[in-house]
Parts: sequence; C-alpha cells; structure tokens
Amino acid sequence: MKPIPTYSILLRLAWRQYLNLFEVVLLANLVVAIPVYLLVDWTTPRELFKSQLSSLNEVFALVMEPAYLLNLGIQLVGEIVIIYAAVAILITMKHAYFNKKATIKHLLSEALPFYPKAMVVVLITNIIVLIGYGLFFIPGIIFSIMFAFVLPILVWENATPLQAMKKSWKVVRENWWTVFSYLVLTQLIVGAISLLIITSLPDVFGFVALGMVISVVFSSFTTVFTMLLYTLLQKPSHKKESHKSDPKKSTPDVV
Repeated sequence: MKPIPTYSILLRLAWRQYLNLFEVVLLANLVVAIPVYLLVDWTTPRELFKSQLSSLNEVFALVMEPAYLLNLGIQLVGEIVIIYAAVAILITMKHAYFNKKATIKHLLSEALPFYPKAMVVVLITNIIVLIGYGLFFIPGIIFSIMFAFVLPILVWENATPLQAMKKSWKVVRENWWTVFSYLVLTQLIVGAISLLIITSLPDVFGFVALGMVISVVFSSFTTVFTMLLYTLLQKPSHKKESHKSDPKKSTPDVV
C-alpha cells in the first residue's frame, strides 16, 4: 500500500482543490441542478407527507399515489442528470493534472462523451449497492466503498464501465481500511453539513430547491476528495499523456 497523507491533511488538500475548481463546480451543478430541483420541489406532494401514517397499508397507499410516483420519478431522473456535473469536475481535474488549459465551455462539452458510460456504470453499481443493503445492510456499505472509484477511473483512464468496476474493486481491496475510513468520514461530514443546510430553510416552494442546489454544490466536494484519494493510491495511467506530466507529481494541481 502506498503511503498517503493523514486524513486531516488530505481533507485540507481536497478543500483547496475544491475552492480552485469552484467556478466549474458551481456552473456544472447549476446548469443541471436548478431546473431539476425546481421541478422536484414543484411536484412534491406536501399534503401527502403531512398525513399521519399508522399502518403499512396507509404507507403503501401513499407510495402508490400518482403525485408521489411522479415526484419520485423526477428525483431519480434528476440524480442521473446530476452525474454530468461530477464528470465535468473530473474532466477539469484531469486537465489540471496534465497542465492543460481549457475554457469552462470546452470542459463542459468534453464531459458529454463520457456521460453515457457514466450513467451506465452508476446505474449498475447502484443496483448492486441496493441489493447489498437489502442483504442485512452491511454488504451495501461494502459494495459502495468497493465501487467508489468507478467514475474517476472511467473519466481519467477512458475505461469501460466493466473495466472501471474491476479496477475500483482492485484498488480498494488493496487499500481497504484507508479508503473505508477516509470516505466514510468525508461522507459523514458532507452529509451532516448538507442536512443542516436543507433543514435550515423554510419548507416552501423555491427555498427547498435552493437548499437542494446548495447541498449538491457542496456535496461535489466528495467527488474532489475521492479523485484526490485515488490519485494518491494509484497514479492514473495515460499512455498518450503521461509524458506531459511531472513523474513526481501525484496529485492534481488545479490553478
């Protein structure tokens, strides 16, 4: 296992990277998040959620309501669409790693070819993780950690979904306790702050969507942290571009 910085040091490095990337993070998320979450907020059946549920039959009746199913479908579509923002952030980090300059418009357009593969790999891994959660919860946590690097590998190494899943599994298996502890701590920190943001805003149209957008923008820190951790554990392989980078350089230097 390669030696890596302590968690506190890596957290500070990732935060610096996140701030340097913030223009791309903000734009990429706003382009997709604002329309999606306004639609989610607008279709949220608040009157249904305010009703008192005292039996499983009432819960089942709630989830079968057309308004609830519509809102759920929009949320699922939104989660798929927002993958684009994560891909754009990874593209930006890749360019910075190889000291390649590009405009935000170019970075966003370059993310498009990776988007179909990203949707496929996220869909497959999410299904596996959900099955794992159904098997006494713990397997779901394990699967979510084992596939944590699929998007970074997919984008940085132009891998297929299957290749990305296999390599993520291999890298995590070789560094299990480091990856597990670092990612779980980061998820807890980001999740707590995101929850605080959402719950601090009034439950009225517009404000809920605003809270979701702010939460998604901040949650992109997890994407930056995960990519940074991956570069420290295993330097991405780029046969065509590796000669442009400093061989001693092991983390992206976003400028």
